[in-house]
Amino acid sequence: SAGVQAMMARNSDHLLLDLEPFVIGDEGYKPDIAVIDSLTAIASTFVGKDRSYRFYIERLFRFFEKIGSTNFLITQPMQAPEKQTETPVEDFLSDGVIVLYNVRRGNIRESAIEILKMRGVKHEKRIVAMRITDTGIVVYPEQEVFTDI
Repeated sequence: SAGVQAMMARNSDHLLLDLEPFVIGDEGYKPDIAVIDSLTAIASTFVGKDRSYRFYIERLFRFFEKIGSTNFLITQPMQAPEKQTETPVEDFLSDGVIVLYNVRRGNIRESAIEILKMRGVKHEKRIVAMRITDTGIVVYPEQEVFTDI
């Protein structure tokens, strides 16, 4: 909307994203689920402009709250996180943070999953084995992962 564009222009440097606008939420269309893959790519356009990135991400989260969809915003850290994500703004604004691992020991890889944060829901606080199948994700909550992550 024009209000958001004016606010972005006022509160941030020139954004380096060269994208055609796609408006969701207008004319009665409100998606149930939205996926952004990836926030890492978006963040790369804000190198050296942390304040502008935080402002952009906060507006993005508020927009999705407003339309009431379930949202998956994907990041791609290079290493296993010691904290929730590499950027605290996503940690703070997210209702949940789920980490998928693909760990290697020798010539074998194992997939694992961890729920770092999930507001309002009790969950295991450990890394467990998982497998991606044709029908979805199968989690093995009692199976230990064979390597230190």
